[in-house]
Amino acid sequence: TGVANANSYCDLDYALEYCTMKGYSDWLNYSEDEQKIFIIRGTEFVNNYYTWKGVRRYINQSCAFPREGVYDIDHYRVDGIPEALKKACLEAAWLNATSGTDTLFTMVDINGKVKKQKVDTLEVEYFSPQDSQLTSNNNVVDYTTIYDILNKLLKGLYNIFKL
Repeated sequence: TGVANANSYCDLDYALEYCTMKGYSDWLNYSEDEQKIFIIRGTEFVNNYYTWKGVRRYINQSCAFPREGVYDIDHYRVDGIPEALKKACLEAAWLNATSGTDTLFTMVDINGKVKKQKVDTLEVEYFSPQDSQLTSNNNVVDYTTIYDILNKLLKGLYNIFKL
């Protein structure tokens, strides 16, 4: 709602409901303090990774949402915190909880080449060519990454830039 010191887009009750619905039963194995940390990390990742459409609604809000001038993929005006954004933050939180590291993400990009990307203090680590996983006909194995999941959930809310 534009709170100046907000650090997440959802609360523990929403997270529990979402993780239960998704079958992420191990979520209950984490303490409430650990769950809060994962939710905050998920929110920070999503806030820092995307360039959002529109502008912040309140000058002193600490998170990117709520925003003015944002319409979802179906052209409906977005008010408050979109459900898709809450879900995206929890997908990121779940990945962090189950990754076994305190860095937010260890993964590959769509080409299977990025080994690790750290958001807090920007860090990217690349696989060497011999580390790439190849199929028997030397094609790179397809991966579903957190980016694929988040991009689909958040479609329409962020600006797409081509480098």
